[in-house]
Amino acid sequence: MVEHPEVGCAHRGDCIDVLRAWPDGFVDLCYAHPPPPSSAPGTLFSTRSRRAASPHDGPWQWDESAAKGLDAIQRDLDNPAHDAVVGLHIALGDCGIMAFLAYMAVRLVEIRRVLKPTGSVYLHGGSAAGHYLKVLMDAVFGPRNFRNEIICCDEGPNRASRRQFATAHEAVLWYANGPRWTFNGHVEAGSQGRSSPPLSWVSRRRSAVSKNVELLERVIAVGSNPGDLVLDPFCVDGNSRAAALSLGRDWIGIDAPHCIGVEPR
Repeated sequence: MVEHPEVGCAHRGDCIDVLRAWPDGFVDLCYAHPPPPSSAPGTLFSTRSRRAASPHDGPWQWDESAAKGLDAIQRDLDNPAHDAVVGLHIALGDCGIMAFLAYMAVRLVEIRRVLKPTGSVYLHGGSAAGHYLKVLMDAVFGPRNFRNEIICCDEGPNRASRRQFATAHEAVLWYANGPRWTFNGHVEAGSQGRSSPPLSWVSRRRSAVSKNVELLERVIAVGSNPGDLVLDPFCVDGNSRAAALSLGRDWIGIDAPHCIGVEPR
Protein backbone atom coordinates (compact mmCIF):
# COMPACT_ATOMS: atom_id res chain seq x y z
CA MET A 1 0.00 0.00 0.00
CA VAL A 2 1.38 3.40 -1.01
CA GLU A 3 1.46 5.81 1.92
CA HIS A 4 0.38 9.40 1.64
CA PRO A 5 3.37 11.76 1.48
CA GLU A 6 4.12 14.26 4.18
CA VAL A 7 2.41 17.60 3.60
CA GLY A 8 3.71 21.05 4.43
CA CYS A 9 7.08 20.52 2.75
CA ALA A 10 8.70 20.34 -0.68
CA HIS A 11 9.75 16.86 -1.77
CA ARG A 12 13.02 16.93 -3.67
CA GLY A 13 13.40 15.37 -7.09
CA ASP A 14 12.06 15.40 -10.63
CA CYS A 15 8.31 15.71 -10.27
CA ILE A 16 7.65 12.71 -12.53
CA ASP A 17 9.58 10.41 -10.18
CA VAL A 18 8.04 11.92 -7.04
CA LEU A 19 4.48 11.83 -8.39
CA ARG A 20 4.78 8.19 -9.45
CA ALA A 21 5.57 7.25 -5.86
CA TRP A 22 2.40 8.90 -4.56
CA PRO A 23 -1.05 7.30 -4.24
CA ASP A 24 -4.07 8.06 -6.39
CA GLY A 25 -6.62 10.76 -5.68
CA PHE A 26 -5.52 12.71 -2.61
CA VAL A 27 -4.91 16.26 -3.95
CA ASP A 28 -7.72 18.85 -4.11
CA LEU A 29 -6.05 21.52 -6.22
CA CYS A 30 -2.92 21.67 -8.36
CA TYR A 31 -1.35 24.91 -9.51
CA ALA A 32 1.34 24.06 -12.08
CA HIS A 33 3.60 26.75 -13.46
CA PRO A 34 6.59 25.31 -15.30
CA PRO A 35 8.59 28.23 -16.71
CA PRO A 36 7.71 27.72 -20.38
CA PRO A 37 9.84 27.90 -23.52
CA SER A 38 10.84 31.41 -24.48
CA SER A 39 9.11 33.18 -27.34
CA ALA A 40 12.27 35.07 -28.32
CA PRO A 41 12.98 34.90 -32.05
CA GLY A 42 14.93 31.83 -33.09
CA THR A 43 14.55 29.86 -29.86
CA LEU A 44 11.68 27.56 -30.81
CA PHE A 45 12.28 26.24 -34.29
CA SER A 46 15.76 27.36 -35.26
CA THR A 47 17.59 24.60 -37.10
CA ARG A 48 20.82 26.16 -35.94
CA SER A 49 20.31 25.80 -32.17
CA ARG A 50 16.86 24.23 -31.61
CA ARG A 51 16.95 25.64 -28.11
CA ALA A 52 14.37 27.14 -25.77
CA ALA A 53 14.27 27.93 -22.06
CA SER A 54 13.85 24.96 -19.69
CA PRO A 55 11.55 24.69 -16.66
CA HIS A 56 14.57 25.40 -14.49
CA ASP A 57 18.07 26.57 -15.46
CA GLY A 58 19.26 24.61 -18.49
CA PRO A 59 18.06 25.15 -22.06
CA TRP A 60 15.26 23.18 -23.65
CA GLN A 61 16.98 21.41 -26.47
CA TRP A 62 16.15 18.59 -28.83
CA ASP A 63 18.74 15.97 -27.95
CA GLU A 64 19.01 12.26 -27.20
CA SER A 65 17.17 12.63 -23.89
CA ALA A 66 14.26 14.45 -25.54
CA ALA A 67 14.10 11.85 -28.31
CA LYS A 68 13.96 9.03 -25.73
CA GLY A 69 11.16 10.79 -23.85
CA LEU A 70 9.15 11.19 -27.02
CA ASP A 71 9.79 7.59 -28.07
CA ALA A 72 8.54 6.33 -24.70
CA ILE A 73 5.24 8.15 -25.20
CA GLN A 74 4.91 6.94 -28.79
CA ARG A 75 5.41 3.33 -27.66
CA ASP A 76 2.89 3.67 -24.81
CA LEU A 77 -0.38 3.36 -26.70
CA ASP A 78 -2.36 3.51 -23.44
CA ASN A 79 -0.97 6.91 -22.52
CA PRO A 80 -3.86 9.43 -22.73
CA ALA A 81 -1.50 11.96 -24.30
CA HIS A 82 -0.22 9.53 -26.97
CA ASP A 83 -2.23 10.73 -29.96
CA ALA A 84 -1.79 14.42 -29.10
CA VAL A 85 1.97 14.07 -28.72
CA VAL A 86 2.30 12.12 -31.99
CA GLY A 87 0.25 14.75 -33.81
CA LEU A 88 2.22 17.64 -32.35
CA HIS A 89 5.47 15.96 -33.31
CA ILE A 90 4.27 15.58 -36.90
CA ALA A 91 3.39 19.27 -36.97
CA LEU A 92 6.44 20.64 -35.14
CA GLY A 93 9.24 18.17 -35.80
CA ASP A 94 12.33 17.80 -33.61
CA CYS A 95 12.78 21.10 -31.76
CA GLY A 96 12.99 22.64 -28.31
CA ILE A 97 9.25 23.20 -28.00
CA MET A 98 8.61 19.52 -28.75
CA ALA A 99 11.07 18.50 -26.04
CA PHE A 100 9.11 20.67 -23.62
CA LEU A 101 5.74 19.19 -24.66
CA ALA A 102 6.96 15.60 -24.33
CA TYR A 103 8.31 16.51 -20.90
CA MET A 104 4.97 17.97 -19.85
CA ALA A 105 2.76 15.22 -21.29
CA VAL A 106 3.85 12.46 -18.91
CA ARG A 107 3.74 14.83 -15.94
CA LEU A 108 0.20 15.97 -16.70
CA VAL A 109 -0.92 12.32 -16.70
CA GLU A 110 0.52 11.87 -13.20
CA ILE A 111 -0.95 15.15 -11.99
CA ARG A 112 -4.41 13.98 -12.99
CA ARG A 113 -3.87 10.63 -11.26
CA VAL A 114 -3.08 12.20 -7.87
CA LEU A 115 -6.06 14.59 -8.07
CA LYS A 116 -9.28 13.70 -6.30
CA PRO A 117 -12.31 13.12 -8.58
CA THR A 118 -13.50 16.56 -7.44
CA GLY A 119 -10.07 18.15 -7.90
CA SER A 120 -8.90 20.77 -10.38
CA VAL A 121 -5.68 21.81 -12.04
CA TYR A 122 -4.71 25.34 -13.04
CA LEU A 123 -1.89 25.18 -15.59
CA HIS A 124 -0.02 28.43 -16.11
CA GLY A 125 1.50 28.49 -19.60
CA GLY A 126 3.44 31.15 -21.44
CA SER A 127 2.49 32.73 -24.74
CA ALA A 128 4.87 30.48 -26.69
CA ALA A 129 3.48 27.18 -25.39
CA GLY A 130 -0.02 27.84 -24.08
CA HIS A 131 -1.90 26.76 -27.21
CA TYR A 132 0.10 23.53 -27.44
CA LEU A 133 -0.48 22.81 -23.75
CA LYS A 134 -4.24 23.21 -24.36
CA VAL A 135 -4.04 20.31 -26.82
CA LEU A 136 -2.25 18.17 -24.23
CA MET A 137 -4.73 19.10 -21.51
CA ASP A 138 -7.68 18.18 -23.73
CA ALA A 139 -6.05 14.80 -24.36
CA VAL A 140 -5.22 14.05 -20.72
CA PHE A 141 -8.23 15.55 -18.90
CA GLY A 142 -10.80 15.47 -21.70
CA PRO A 143 -12.29 18.45 -23.57
CA ARG A 144 -15.45 18.28 -21.46
CA ASN A 145 -13.44 18.98 -18.32
CA PHE A 146 -12.11 22.27 -19.66
CA ARG A 147 -13.65 24.97 -17.51
CA ASN A 148 -11.98 28.28 -18.35
CA GLU A 149 -8.96 30.04 -19.80
CA ILE A 150 -7.97 32.89 -17.49
CA ILE A 151 -5.97 35.68 -19.11
CA CYS A 152 -3.35 37.24 -16.85
CA CYS A 153 -2.54 40.71 -18.14
CA ASP A 154 0.77 42.31 -17.26
CA GLU A 155 0.32 45.91 -16.18
CA GLY A 156 4.06 46.53 -16.08
CA PRO A 157 6.13 48.06 -18.90
CA ASN A 158 6.60 45.89 -21.99
CA ARG A 159 9.48 46.02 -24.41
CA ALA A 160 8.46 47.71 -27.63
CA SER A 161 9.12 46.13 -31.02
CA ARG A 162 8.95 47.55 -34.52
CA ARG A 163 8.10 44.16 -36.02
CA GLN A 164 5.39 42.75 -33.73
CA PHE A 165 3.09 43.49 -30.78
CA ALA A 166 4.50 43.31 -27.28
CA THR A 167 3.55 40.20 -25.31
CA ALA A 168 1.60 41.45 -22.30
CA HIS A 169 -0.39 38.43 -21.14
CA GLU A 170 -0.21 34.77 -20.20
CA ALA A 171 -2.96 32.17 -19.94
CA VAL A 172 -3.96 29.90 -17.06
CA LEU A 173 -5.89 26.81 -18.20
CA TRP A 174 -8.39 25.48 -15.66
CA TYR A 175 -9.49 21.85 -15.98
CA ALA A 176 -11.64 19.89 -13.57
CA ASN A 177 -10.95 16.20 -12.97
CA GLY A 178 -14.60 15.21 -13.24
CA PRO A 179 -18.21 16.42 -13.28
CA ARG A 180 -17.96 18.01 -9.80
CA TRP A 181 -15.43 20.66 -8.79
CA THR A 182 -14.84 23.52 -6.38
CA PHE A 183 -15.52 27.04 -7.62
CA ASN A 184 -15.78 29.80 -5.02
CA GLY A 185 -16.69 32.42 -7.59
CA HIS A 186 -18.29 34.62 -4.95
CA VAL A 187 -14.86 35.20 -3.38
CA GLU A 188 -13.39 36.62 -6.58
CA ALA A 189 -16.54 38.49 -7.61
CA GLY A 190 -16.93 40.07 -4.18
CA SER A 191 -13.35 41.32 -4.12
CA GLN A 192 -13.85 42.97 -7.52
CA GLY A 193 -17.28 44.42 -6.75
CA ARG A 194 -18.89 42.41 -9.55
CA SER A 195 -21.81 40.04 -9.82
CA SER A 196 -19.55 37.44 -11.46
CA PRO A 197 -15.75 37.02 -11.52
CA PRO A 198 -13.84 38.29 -14.58
CA LEU A 199 -11.72 36.07 -16.81
CA SER A 200 -9.02 38.70 -17.23
CA TRP A 201 -6.75 39.27 -14.24
CA VAL A 202 -4.29 42.14 -14.07
CA SER A 203 -1.03 41.58 -12.24
CA ARG A 204 2.55 42.79 -12.26
CA ARG A 205 4.98 40.16 -13.46
CA ARG A 206 7.88 39.59 -11.04
CA SER A 207 10.35 37.30 -12.84
CA ALA A 208 10.52 34.07 -14.82
CA VAL A 209 11.22 32.14 -11.61
CA SER A 210 9.40 33.85 -8.75
CA LYS A 211 5.65 33.24 -8.69
CA ASN A 212 3.11 36.01 -8.27
CA VAL A 213 1.63 35.65 -4.77
CA GLU A 214 -1.47 37.67 -5.66
CA LEU A 215 -2.27 35.34 -8.56
CA LEU A 216 -1.63 32.26 -6.41
CA GLU A 217 -3.97 33.53 -3.69
CA ARG A 218 -6.73 34.16 -6.22
CA VAL A 219 -6.44 30.68 -7.74
CA ILE A 220 -6.31 28.96 -4.34
CA ALA A 221 -9.21 30.97 -2.92
CA VAL A 222 -11.44 30.24 -5.91
CA GLY A 223 -10.36 26.66 -6.55
CA SER A 224 -10.24 25.13 -3.07
CA ASN A 225 -11.76 25.25 0.41
CA PRO A 226 -10.14 25.64 3.84
CA GLY A 227 -8.44 22.40 4.82
CA ASP A 228 -7.97 21.26 1.20
CA LEU A 229 -4.58 20.11 -0.07
CA VAL A 230 -2.83 22.26 -2.69
CA LEU A 231 -0.04 20.80 -4.85
CA ASP A 232 2.73 22.77 -6.56
CA PRO A 233 4.66 20.26 -8.72
CA PHE A 234 7.17 22.85 -9.96
CA CYS A 235 8.10 24.54 -6.71
CA VAL A 236 11.01 26.94 -7.10
CA ASP A 237 10.22 29.31 -4.23
CA GLY A 238 8.02 29.42 -1.15
CA ASN A 239 5.29 31.61 -2.61
CA SER A 240 2.69 28.91 -3.28
CA ARG A 241 3.21 27.50 0.21
CA ALA A 242 2.81 30.95 1.77
CA ALA A 243 -0.35 31.63 -0.25
CA ALA A 244 -1.91 28.26 0.63
CA LEU A 245 -1.16 28.48 4.34
CA SER A 246 -2.39 32.07 4.58
CA LEU A 247 -5.76 30.87 3.27
CA GLY A 248 -6.00 27.90 5.62
CA ARG A 249 -5.10 25.21 3.07
CA ASP A 250 -2.60 22.39 3.40
CA TRP A 251 0.25 22.40 0.91
CA ILE A 252 2.67 20.00 -0.72
CA GLY A 253 5.35 20.76 -3.28
CA ILE A 254 8.00 19.17 -5.46
CA ASP A 255 11.33 20.91 -5.78
CA ALA A 256 13.99 19.93 -8.32
CA PRO A 257 17.37 19.31 -6.63
CA HIS A 258 19.07 22.31 -8.27
CA CYS A 259 16.24 24.80 -7.59
CA ILE A 260 15.91 27.16 -4.70
CA GLY A 261 12.80 26.64 -2.62
CA VAL A 262 11.28 25.91 0.74
CA GLU A 263 12.92 23.32 2.94
CA PRO A 264 12.77 20.03 0.99
CA ARG A 265 12.32 16.50 2.34
